Amino acid sequence: MKNRNNKKGFTLVEVLVVVLIIGILAAIAVPSYNFTVEKTRAKQGIISLTQIAKAQYTYNAKTGNYSDNMFNLPLDMKDSDGSDATGAEFADKFFDYKIFGDEFERARATRNTGEYELSVDYGTGQLFCRPIEHKICQDLNLEEGEELITWPQKKECSPSDYKYSDKIYNCTLYLFKDGTKR
Repeated sequence: MKNRNNKKGFTLVEVLVVVLIIGILAAIAVPSYNFTVEKTRAKQGIISLTQIAKAQYTYNAKTGNYSDNMFNLPLDMKDSDGSDATGAEFADKFFDYKIFGDEFERARATRNTGEYELSVDYGTGQLFCRPIEHKICQDLNLEEGEELITWPQKKECSPSDYKYSDKIYNCTLYLFKDGTKR
């Protein structure tokens, strides 16, 4: 007669319990991981929008207008195929971007899965996320429009404000937080 106490290995019940525990842990961990990855992608979209808004600000300071063409902006952004982004629309791996000139004064990044949309207002530097009910928008806390970029305050100026130039190209004085005028 065989002695069962000398047998090595696991019983079927023990294996099933281990598989069940692994399944429960995976069911908890995978959605959390996916959300963290999506939040990172959203933050990358915010970084791209910030770069576009700052480039638009620079372009506006030089020309008095906002550009509706990436070609005019001093940026090195790539399209999804690796070529330089030109025109009003381009896409990267996760977002479809559209820039607007003077008509709307904003840039938009739509998640290419269509789940949510990020946008930045050039004039105020505010970032928006829509729909506000989306979990990413709520987690980033952007439902009311967060000030993403602090622009210097604009003030109309007189020729006496420009001490070192005898020509005035754009009479807008920028008051910076440190008190300097430029």
